[in-house]
Amino acid sequence: MRKYGKLVIGIIVFALLLGGSAFLYKGLAEKYRPDALTKVDKEEDLSETQGQQEAENGSETKGQQEAEDGSETKGQQGAEDSSSEADGSTADDSAKAPDFTVVNGAEEEVKLSDFEGKPVVLNFWASWCGPCKSEMPFFQTMYDTYGEEVVFMMVNLTDGSRETVETALDYVQQAEYTFPVYFDTKQEAAYAYYVSSIPATYFIDAEGKLTAYGVGALQEENILQGLNMLGIVTE
Repeated sequence: MRKYGKLVIGIIVFALLLGGSAFLYKGLAEKYRPDALTKVDKEEDLSETQGQQEAENGSETKGQQEAEDGSETKGQQGAEDSSSEADGSTADDSAKAPDFTVVNGAEEEVKLSDFEGKPVVLNFWASWCGPCKSEMPFFQTMYDTYGEEVVFMMVNLTDGSRETVETALDYVQQAEYTFPVYFDTKQEAAYAYYVSSIPATYFIDAEGKLTAYGVGALQEENILQGLNMLGIVTE
């Protein structure tokens, strides 16, 4: 009888430990999940905040290591801030999302600032990135629903070796995605946003100010949350 009693007690203890571990895992997963959005503080340093979230999915863009410390970009931003003061711009300009130039499928140059006056959803991706592909259907749904109200800039990290314009276009066409795709052939956009892990998504308001961002594959609810912050979707 004692043996059976000890066996029953052991089973109960094991069950309690298993249940406690599952509860702890669920709590930690919710707290540290990579697909949660982060609201941007106007005084926030983009390089530092993204560095805290990156590397969750293990996908790393080629040639971006030197951008993580932000030495060159911060210097460029410092120069821009100085020129803004000379222009008489307000201090609030520092909250604006960095501008950049990419090309579209027709090899025409397109700037982020071309869309000033409309909110923008900016996404960095590549066709070799599994987490990027997992969120693409959600972006297509959001584009189909809100494409008239917000600009979607799906920026492909086109390094010319691991990813080319051809491989990116082949993937988009085969998947039958219709959202606008742009190509960061000079890595200008990736450097401007300190992108070292993809996918990465940024929500920019109609005034060109960065409102929120997320590093890692987003779910539909996360994109809706970002659109809500831009005033496109109301709860």
